[in-house]
Parts: sequence; C-alpha cells; structure tokens
Amino acid sequence: MIITYNQIMKEFKTFATNHKQINSFGNGDLWEVVERDKLQAFNYPLLWMQDNGSSVQDKAITFNFNVLA
Repeated sequence: MIITYNQIMKEFKTFATNHKQINSFGNGDLWEVVERDKLQAFNYPLLWMQDNGSSVQDKAITFNFNVLA
C-alpha cells in the first residue's frame, strides 16, 4: 500500500487521539516541542514524530521517523 506523508501524519494523529493514554500529538524537530511548550502547553503524555530522513527508490519515497512518547 502506498500512502503519502500527510496520510502517515493523519494516521498517527488519529491513533494518538483515540488512545486513552496519549493526550497530544505533534511532529517536527525536537526543538519545536520546547518552543511550542513555551507558547502553548501540550497536554502530556505527548506522542511526537520526528522526521528522520527519506530515500527514493523505484519511484517510491521511503520515510523514516523517530517516534517519541
């Protein structure tokens, strides 16, 4: 199955929203957690996805992520 970057983010956000122990979801660089926390409080526990590079092979992009909780 082939899905886009935005669909991946949507799936993880849906997972986090429906999970009884996860209160917030976000993605980006780790410094953004600190910056966002200064501007708007996350409701912890937080599920965070950090992009960890991608590769292209046979007309397909493979995304890599660090998933932090």
